[in-house]
Amino acid sequence: MVNLPLELLHIIAQDVRQHSDICNLRLVSKTLNSVATPLAFRIVVVHDSIESANAVSFLQGCDESVTSLVREIVFRSNVKRPKQQPSKKLERSLRKARREALGLVFSDLSKFRNLQKLRLNFHRKFHENDPKSPTHFSLLQNKIFAALASNSAAPPLISLALNNVIAIPDNIYAQEHFHRLFRSLQELDISVLSDWHGYYDPFLGEFWDESVPHMVRGATAVTELTIRSDQAVGAAPAMSFEDMFLPRLSSLVLHQFAFQDDLGTDVVEFILRHKATLARLELHGCSIEGGTHGYFPRPWHAVFALFEAELDVLRDFVFTPDGDFEYTQDDHGCGYKRLYDEDAEAVGEGLDGSALESLVAVVASRRECLKCCRTISVCAYKISTRHPPPSHLVYLDTSLCIPITTSQHHMLSELATVFDRELLSIAGRIGTQTAAPPSLRATPSPDAPPFLYAFDNGVPRMISCSYLSTSSPCPPRFPLALPVAA
Repeated sequence: MVNLPLELLHIIAQDVRQHSDICNLRLVSKTLNSVATPLAFRIVVVHDSIESANAVSFLQGCDESVTSLVREIVFRSNVKRPKQQPSKKLERSLRKARREALGLVFSDLSKFRNLQKLRLNFHRKFHENDPKSPTHFSLLQNKIFAALASNSAAPPLISLALNNVIAIPDNIYAQEHFHRLFRSLQELDISVLSDWHGYYDPFLGEFWDESVPHMVRGATAVTELTIRSDQAVGAAPAMSFEDMFLPRLSSLVLHQFAFQDDLGTDVVEFILRHKATLARLELHGCSIEGGTHGYFPRPWHAVFALFEAELDVLRDFVFTPDGDFEYTQDDHGCGYKRLYDEDAEAVGEGLDGSALESLVAVVASRRECLKCCRTISVCAYKISTRHPPPSHLVYLDTSLCIPITTSQHHMLSELATVFDRELLSIAGRIGTQTAAPPSLRATPSPDAPPFLYAFDNGVPRMISCSYLSTSSPCPPRFPLALPVAA
């Protein structure tokens, strides 16, 4: 195996799944050690134990040639019960020692100068009976957050996942040093763990109204945002979206959100605020909330219509409700009461299904259009880099039609600009229903077939081959045939 080319050894090593096997590869030979070592230290896993904390602390003290290999740290709060249960006093002492050891690890992340991702998987069960008497799990969570906030020289993270964050407010969420952790993020995933008997618990309400928004607002450069709750949130408790704007947000995933149109907590308004950049939207287990009186001024079909009309760059939409189209009412402080069958159908006026189908169809057509425009760009590059004129035309998939809409005009314009040196101009007739952008010109004869040309030093290089009707309410369509090198 050691006689194989180094490139093949890298491919084989990358396919090894067990970390112990990667470590064993390092012991085989110097060659395999050089191949396996970057993979062995790429992801560091920390457990809720003194032994694990000490092992990572030892790694932090190693030479930079080793610490620089760490790209991701994963914390797992999977506590193993000892065979012999210690006394309560000893157990409290051991847990405090674990928290202190783990705090030292997370306060010294600057040793991993190439660290990019951090995933904190806190305990998956809720044990908090009284926020004023926190358990080990709540104290550990706040200890790790405080340690991260103290990392003034820590490398800027690009991805942060906070799983099973205990829904209890704490001063750490409002601290500027803690916000600094979020500023460089491109991906932020927050899941909240709660188990309150009433939805109007003041601590739970404060956590969603202040603590979660503090974290999200700090991620000013984020492009992918996921917020998950283990119970419905949005009305009571309500998450504040007031003045929350993420200028680069392209992907938003929400779990268990109840939509209402109250000022400051309107999820739909927050989504539409990002219409210029939002390309992917996922709604899982979400509902429309009607308050105690069951008033639904904006049912699902109205929401879908807003998304279709306003989210011009949306390319992926995923909608998975707990039921068909879920509507809920405030159950007088006991959570949300779901409307079933005829009641939900009456609220949606029978229009929810067709509105969802229309939105999905529009999003799918945009996705296909973008896919084809990328193909055009690739083919144009092949044309522009081939100096001898091609002697033949290769037709692309002529069954694929491009909807020419206002939102797509800039794509053609950018294409003409990118290849302006050799593809001197783009001309074509695209029909009467859509105004032509500046980069398009009508064909000389109104009776001529609607061709789309691109000229390379005066020679036509790009031609559309057919045209579909202008009588339908949808935009005109035409497939493209592009010349490419043999």
